[in-house]
Amino acid sequence: MNRTALTRRGLTLAGPLVMMVIPKCPLCLLPFFAAVGIAAPSGPVLQAIIAAAVILWISWLIRMTKSRAVLAVAFLAAALVLIGRVLLITAVTWIGIGLMVAVALVQLTSRERVCSGSCTPHRPIN
Repeated sequence: MNRTALTRRGLTLAGPLVMMVIPKCPLCLLPFFAAVGIAAPSGPVLQAIIAAAVILWISWLIRMTKSRAVLAVAFLAAALVLIGRVLLITAVTWIGIGLMVAVALVQLTSRERVCSGSCTPHRPIN
């Protein structure tokens, strides 16, 4: 596997890992923001940031894999994170994040060819 493919697969793992370390409630964010002198975002802003991160992760994964099974689990994971956040069910959010990490690890270790543009096979010129 070349360095570019490994980097792309590694970036697939970055989103879920960031989601794991970001505090899930505005009150938990206060110490982080206070340390750098920034006021904490309101609840709706935090929800929008999390939703955007999940959507960006899904869009990145759609470009990275052709496996329908991986995409199905990824969409389930994203849905669980968003539903857990909206309904304030922490366990559902964490299950979704755990699935996101699992999908990213499967993608990172898969042998599926990653295309950076055209995936047409090289044909010799006659």
